[in-house]
Amino acid sequence: QNFYRNRGFHQAQAQLDSITNIPDEGDVLHLSVDEGPRTFISSVKFVGNGPLPEAKLREVMVLLEGAPAPADRNAYGRDIYALLTLYRNETFLAAQVVPQIDLQAYEDESGVSAVITYVIDPGLAHRVRRIELAGNDFTHENILLREMEITAGEPLSWEAVEISRHNLLNTTLFRDVTIAPVNVDTISGETDLAVRVIERMPAFYEFGAGVGSLERIRVL
Repeated sequence: QNFYRNRGFHQAQAQLDSITNIPDEGDVLHLSVDEGPRTFISSVKFVGNGPLPEAKLREVMVLLEGAPAPADRNAYGRDIYALLTLYRNETFLAAQVVPQIDLQAYEDESGVSAVITYVIDPGLAHRVRRIELAGNDFTHENILLREMEITAGEPLSWEAVEISRHNLLNTTLFRDVTIAPVNVDTISGETDLAVRVIERMPAFYEFGAGVGSLERIRVL
């Protein structure tokens, strides 16, 4: 039933009719399914999207007009995550997105359609105040800062943060890298970025030379 309902069949019913046994093979389950009418999305609306135009939001979404309307709100999670990522990449780190589903009957009463309204609260635009480094016991600060795609004073795009994290990992100097906003000013939107690395163990190389009675000159 959940499988059908999240594909637009909100009134779907499924039940087990009977079980028959085939010797040496096992049981056969006989199921009956009543799909019922299918609900499609007739309209997608946005409220409070503010700094981002509707056209840009629609570019990252899957469940738009004409698509089957899931009955479970959790099934809209993929689109919600895509919208939140879009806002985070535009410096709105604390954005919130809540879907509302309104079912409307067709005039001929043959079924219903769904109007999906996304209520969006972008929150504050964030900017980097300073970058704090930790865990680099052997690695010079300049190496870390060189790999960062974002610097103090710039708008805090989460896409730039993720690129910076991958850049640091690609140096092969670190086993793990985390970058997180800290000390967030909820009035101005300014925040620090805490960059914490776990370094790989450094390698040591030893060289030696000697003289022997048989080998004469020996190099290690």
